[in-house]
Amino acid sequence: MGAFVGAVFRPVPEKPVPKLKIPKVELLPIFPVFYKYYDDNPLGTLSLVNGEKAKITDIKVSVYAKSYMDSAKPCPAPATLAPGESAAVPLLGLFTTSILDVTQGTKTPLDITVSYQLNGSALSVQRTETLTILDRNAMIWDDTRKAAAFVTELDPGVLTYAKGIAGMARETGNQSVSLIFRQAMALFESFATFGMRYVVDPASSYAQFSAEKTSVDFLQFPIQTLTYKAGDCDDLSILYCALLKSIGIEPAFITVPGHIFAAFNLSLSAEKAEKLFSNAQDLVAVNGDTWIPVEITMLREGFLSAWHEGAREWREASATGKAEFVPISDAWKLYPPTGFLDKDSSVVPPDLGAVTKLYTTALATFIKREVDTRAAEIQGALRTSPRDPKLLNKLGVLYAQFGMLDDAAQQFNLASRAQYLPAVVNLGLVYALRGDGTRAAAAYKQVLQKDPGNTSALLGMARLAFDQEDYASAGKYLDTVAGIDPKLARQCSG
Repeated sequence: MGAFVGAVFRPVPEKPVPKLKIPKVELLPIFPVFYKYYDDNPLGTLSLVNGEKAKITDIKVSVYAKSYMDSAKPCPAPATLAPGESAAVPLLGLFTTSILDVTQGTKTPLDITVSYQLNGSALSVQRTETLTILDRNAMIWDDTRKAAAFVTELDPGVLTYAKGIAGMARETGNQSVSLIFRQAMALFESFATFGMRYVVDPASSYAQFSAEKTSVDFLQFPIQTLTYKAGDCDDLSILYCALLKSIGIEPAFITVPGHIFAAFNLSLSAEKAEKLFSNAQDLVAVNGDTWIPVEITMLREGFLSAWHEGAREWREASATGKAEFVPISDAWKLYPPTGFLDKDSSVVPPDLGAVTKLYTTALATFIKREVDTRAAEIQGALRTSPRDPKLLNKLGVLYAQFGMLDDAAQQFNLASRAQYLPAVVNLGLVYALRGDGTRAAAAYKQVLQKDPGNTSALLGMARLAFDQEDYASAGKYLDTVAGIDPKLARQCSG
């Protein structure tokens, strides 16, 4: 008998050495202002080659920049790769707002991890590259929409500047003119009082960088332009668009060769805009909307001159196909605003009294220009037929449209002497607008005696009854209108 003492050795299989290859990594310079953009759009590409002898599966790629990301960002990788097969993977990045603190270009490590499954084994490859981050004001002009990322309409300084001026314009001036038009005018006129200056930086001009497309330009955020009280055409356009957007007015960029300026949406149909503006050439029609172009650099010349010049630039460039129109809301779909806040900036809005003076003067000039232009044509016809009630009524309507009720009433009175019923109805409306319900009712009743089915007079009586809380009478008048024109009755009752 004997005993055998020994040990049995079972070798542990070695973990496979990853043979997945990363032959090339290409990284783009990072523009902090577009930090949201990189969440869905590539900051670079990664080349993968399956060097294994078998198919690899469950491929995952992620990137991580410790200083500017909270966690690794997964990237869209192919599910599998056959032996020898290659693929290009777009690299994405979910950056934090800390990237907006970069005021001078810098570099940071970017850790790239690629994991996969090979015959049941989990393998991974890591690689570290250098990521270049430009300063927060950097941009290239390969796509005008990119500038919209600088339009930070929710910046407290922008809101503080815009809200008071918008409120003043709402309560001041001829209320018959579009509120959007009045507020946009007031904002532009405020720049002169504020001391804003148009300054071209010869080392960083829009004309140069927009032509080169790949050169890095320096753009100011609105709060910076308000703080410096100066900027070139792109800085001022960004500021004006931010101020407009902050009060609910839809802005846009317009570019022509070597230049950029702004426009705002009137939110009026072409038909309504033509009633308010005599010169359709000074309007921009895009996709059924009517816009006012504004040459943003004409800060001292005033809103009306800036509008006229912007319209001229648009007409000339668009006629040759060299004008570009970029609504800010459309641009934000790809390049959303950054939410940049300059905690050290403190902006004191301009003196509201001084702004009001400039604004009301400009508005009065606009109204006189519009009225005089159109009235001259009607008055020319009246010299031939001085008692024509249709012409007199037309002139009265023009005056009423621009809030000149005394002048309008005078023309309606002259036309009503010829028993021209539309003029009598309009006279009743003028009385109603003045708060003289008794005389308004008398005018409407005069019309209804001659034309019981006159829907304009019936609706006028309905409005008067409603204002007096006589809802039963108002309902009867509306019922009568409904029997004549059901569609009109539904519109008015709604």
